[in-house]
Amino acid sequence: MQHWDGIVDALPNPERTWFCRVKETDPWKPLRKCDCKLINTAMNGGKKKALIEFGRATVDLDENIIRYNFYNVPSKKLCSAVWFMKDYKSEKEVSLIPIISTMDEMLIEGLYLQQTKNKSSSTVGREVLLKDDTGYKVFILNYGGKLSIRKKPTSLISLLEGSTELQRGYDDYKIEGEEEENALGPVKHLSFIVHGIGEAMWRREDVKLPSLIDTVELVRTSVNRKMYDSWKSECQGCQRRSEPMPDPPNRIEFIPIEWYDKIHSSSNALKKNLLSTTLGTIPKLRSIANDVIFDVLMYMTPEFCEEVLNCVTDQIVRLYELFQLSNPDFANGGSVSLIGHSLGSVITWDILSLLGDKLGQKSTTSATSSKPV
Repeated sequence: MQHWDGIVDALPNPERTWFCRVKETDPWKPLRKCDCKLINTAMNGGKKKALIEFGRATVDLDENIIRYNFYNVPSKKLCSAVWFMKDYKSEKEVSLIPIISTMDEMLIEGLYLQQTKNKSSSTVGREVLLKDDTGYKVFILNYGGKLSIRKKPTSLISLLEGSTELQRGYDDYKIEGEEEENALGPVKHLSFIVHGIGEAMWRREDVKLPSLIDTVELVRTSVNRKMYDSWKSECQGCQRRSEPMPDPPNRIEFIPIEWYDKIHSSSNALKKNLLSTTLGTIPKLRSIANDVIFDVLMYMTPEFCEEVLNCVTDQIVRLYELFQLSNPDFANGGSVSLIGHSLGSVITWDILSLLGDKLGQKSTTSATSSKPV
């Protein structure tokens, strides 16, 4: 019987683990386990797209990217792997780097399967040159009666680098919020969150403050955890009293509504004039004036006030229609609310005031309406 090191998943067809990143310099981060299963199911079924994150994002397997359905954020690059390189940061800290080359993965997998089928040491020491990771090769090492697959450079000059241990299958991991969101029921309430002043500043990469999208993610995670903990506590009480277990509470979805670009767009003539006349002195104070206080002054002008109101209203209608595509049962009993922060609360109030008559006329059909406003 063969004994292996680095074989976490010994199944003939191991589950692929999927990863994403925004920039080429970013490390690959694993997706939630439930999303990995959804992508694997779609791929094995010959599908090219899959909804993940409960419909908040779409995976395109042709382009290997993740696009977010309700967020104005850059798409993420996508990859999957079965084999990984072990990168030892210290004796106790090891990170796994996915081998994303399809050709190299096939070569490594072929070497491993050949050894497991032979049930002998005939392939120990055999070397296979990698095709995409040029300058490297893999081989099977027998050390202390245990087999492992390792990677090393082909150049004699690089022999001092030693070899890198490879691993089949990804280690067990947890992503914050996955357990709670999976345990809850389907979405029965949808909240649109309208941001306040300063969003143009919070979205800048040089500002270390959470943007609207970051805040919405935190709110969703916190709300899910609170509902999950409350439900678990209730289940424990029912178990002690030998009562039937309660159903899990339904989820609440939060979708951000952004309007700051209507004021801070580079094509905005007034914004261009403002930037051209802004002095270079006291840059932080000038930035607060241009990207924060400026929002209030602009909203007080009839032209931009109308643009912002139309922008927010159009987004709510468009995103609600998109939301229903991934949640077709939501119309049967689902409810919608608007949440505004800072100037966003004024915008929300203005929209509801202007649409009051329209909403009143449709109040009798609100349960079956296809649009929230």
